[in-house]
Amino acid sequence: MKRYVYDRFGGPEVLRLEETASPDPEGCEVVIRNRAVSVNPVDWKLMRGDVPVRGTPGHPSTPGCDFAGEVVRVGPRIAEYQPGDRVFGMRGAWRSGTFAQEICVPLREIVPLPDELDFVHGAAVPLAALTAWRALFTAGELRGGQRILVNGASGGVGTFAVQLAVAEGIEVVAVSSGRNRDLCLELGASSHIDYHTADLADPPVDKYDLVLDAVGTLGYRSARRLVKRKGTVVSLLPYPGNLFRRIMPRISGPRFRVIMVRPRRDHLLAVCAHIRSGRVRPVIDHVYPFDRLPEAVERSMSNRAVGKVVVTLDAR
Repeated sequence: MKRYVYDRFGGPEVLRLEETASPDPEGCEVVIRNRAVSVNPVDWKLMRGDVPVRGTPGHPSTPGCDFAGEVVRVGPRIAEYQPGDRVFGMRGAWRSGTFAQEICVPLREIVPLPDELDFVHGAAVPLAALTAWRALFTAGELRGGQRILVNGASGGVGTFAVQLAVAEGIEVVAVSSGRNRDLCLELGASSHIDYHTADLADPPVDKYDLVLDAVGTLGYRSARRLVKRKGTVVSLLPYPGNLFRRIMPRISGPRFRVIMVRPRRDHLLAVCAHIRSGRVRPVIDHVYPFDRLPEAVERSMSNRAVGKVVVTLDAR
């Protein structure tokens, strides 16, 4: 089987295809033939060596966290799945390795792919949706009737955050460029702010219960002015300054949380329930074939993608 690897830090140019043996499952492991994978910012940030957190994969490494495909082999202690079952899920960023025709993953990292999703849309869900879920309901402890601001509402995490919040009875104010206004409102946002023309640092009269900065452009000082005294600011960027704020004692003012998502079957199953009900759907920006995966990475790096960038693989 084929997989993408990189031997040095860099952008899409460092990726190359190599032939390798198909994996064999052990114990509670499952081998999956990928039918689609998606690209997330963490994939290329690890490739470039941008993430200043211990645990960056060694070289040569295969990037990729999200996957959707079919079970081809199961370990001796697996009873839940059989060859041919449609599944999807995510690998932890420090394990990664999904940019390959076949992958071997532990049982805890997969769930059945809902009938409502094809492989392309399934691959777009796991990491982004789990990140949004964790930001809203684990870190933010949100409940129905509250009001939030999502900065970067048209991106991979942002599109899921808007929909999941609305599905739980939470009012959403979406921030994106003006060209994505209609999409944000279609996804359920009550109003839209164009960051090109509005000053987000100007606090509203009615402050938010939570501000989710999904793109890292708002800044902590600006974000904390927008939330209530007992509100929460959530960032997706685990940079040193953010991590320092996270561990500082909270004396007064809003809480600050940094989200570093990991595979959670229970959370992904909760997302699946919303997908089956029709309240949540993945938004696809571009779809590329496997032999053009470096182009997909480049598209994700451009910061112009609306929703998720997905790569399809041969069904054989």
